[in-house]
Parts: sequence; C-alpha cells; structure tokens
Amino acid sequence: MKIPFLLVTNLLTISLFSSPEALACSCACWSNAQQASQRPGVITAVVETKISHNDGSALIDVKKVLKGPATTGEIRVLGQDGQNCNGSLVTDTSVPWVLLFSQTDDGYQSVACAESALPLFADGSAEIELGEKARVTREELQRLLDYRLVPSVKGLSCNFGVSRMFVNLDSPEQPEWDLNIFESKSTNKPEDLSLDYQRDLAGNGPRLGKIHASAFVYRLRADEFSINVNLTDPFFATRSATSGIVSMRNSYEAGPLSVTRFTKFDGGNSVEGSPFLSHTTSVECRLNVGLPLVAVE
Repeated sequence: MKIPFLLVTNLLTISLFSSPEALACSCACWSNAQQASQRPGVITAVVETKISHNDGSALIDVKKVLKGPATTGEIRVLGQDGQNCNGSLVTDTSVPWVLLFSQTDDGYQSVACAESALPLFADGSAEIELGEKARVTREELQRLLDYRLVPSVKGLSCNFGVSRMFVNLDSPEQPEWDLNIFESKSTNKPEDLSLDYQRDLAGNGPRLGKIHASAFVYRLRADEFSINVNLTDPFFATRSATSGIVSMRNSYEAGPLSVTRFTKFDGGNSVEGSPFLSHTTSVECRLNVGLPLVAVE
C-alpha cells in the first residue's frame, strides 16, 4: 500500500462513538493512532511486553521511539482497566508492537480514547486504522506520524428528493398518484459555497408545481461553518428553512430538511380510516472536504 504525500478523502463523515472497552468513561471524538500521535506529549514507540498484570497494566520494554519525548528501557504502563478511557495493551510477551502512551503525574498511561496498540508483522509493516484497517510499511507509518490531516473545504453537495405515495387502506381505488424523484447537485468551488435547485414537476401528475431549494454556507471560524437550507415544496408551495453549525471537528453534514403532509385526493385534510396521499420533499446537504497531510509544526 502506498500512502501519497496528499491523502484526499471527499465527503468524509467523522463518527462520534464511545470506546468499546471502557466501562466508566465516554469518548466523544475517538482518535485513530495517526490523530492521537499529534497530541502534545504523546510518545509513539516500538515496544515489547515483558509482564502483563491483572490490573490492566504491563511492564513494557521500549525498543525504539518513533515520535515524542525520548523514553527507553523498561517502564510500567497503565492501559484499559475497566474504569478509565485508556487504550488497550498487547499482553503477548516478547513480540514487538507499537504503543502510543504518555507520562502523567501518576506514571505512564496508554493514550485515552484512541487507538493505542498497533500490531507489527515479520516484514516490519504495521496495521493502522485509516477509515478502515490498513497495512503500512515502517516508512509509511513514520510519515503518518510526522504529518497530520488538516481538513479543508472543497465544495458543497446536496441531495433533493420528491415523493408522493398513495396509501390504499384496502380501498379498490388505485389512482396513479405515486411519484419518486431523486437528484443531486454539487459545487467544487470553495470560494462559492452556495447551491440553487429548481425543477418544474407540473407534467408529472395532478396538483404538482415547482420545487425550489437552496443552500449556502459561510465560515464562522477556521473549522466551523454555518449552513442554511431553504425549501419550497412542489405540492402546496409550503416554505421551510433550517440552519445549523457544521464543525469540522465533529461532522461535515447538516441535518436533512424534510417536509411531509398527508391529504385526501382533492388536497384536503386526510380522514382517519380513509385512503390518503403522503407527500414528502427533502433536502440533505454536506460539505465536500479534503484532508491533505501537512508537516507537524
């Protein structure tokens, strides 16, 4: 596997989840090893486990420091003990692996809320989480540790949906009311993060007009944006709007804007127990994001 100098991922969504091993902590913004290695004071080293203890700690022999403050020799490191957010340790002894850890007032601890233990293979390659598990050479691993991913906005994308469904409720009547339209639109101009979408649906069935939706984004801070979405549905010309804050630390998506109404065939209010029509119009937008690797300062 070759890792280019620029690693670009479009439409990446960062998930928030809790560490699966920690029983008494919550990990919002869990990090992979590449991200965790950028934290101040984190040491990334090739180590071997000498003795594994029942309290979640282990006696570790540091063989080579790949990044961070120099630490050599045997040290005791506290990993996941069921009550903290620390990462896991490798309990197999006399096998090389990569550990991410730091020194605190209480001693050495594996990094919290992050991938802390990377397996090493006989050829010197390592396995690391990069969106999915990837096997990298020792040189590629070192480059990942020496660089960090910096999100940059490349554009804006939106999905537009219009649907109308006839709900029969055992009536023999089967009018051809069903409609299902889905379209996407995007821009790759980071200096113009706005989209306007219009389509006249008058020829697609009775009581249909024009759908009009728009979205625009403006920067609040270096890694935080405001996103605004407006929608006029083609069934009743109902206007809706939503806005929110998109943080590139957490998510590149805005919540979908969706309008649904239930009516009789003539457009009047639906009656319980009678066939009805379900009209739904939706817009969902997200920032297009690139993640170039830049040198750590």
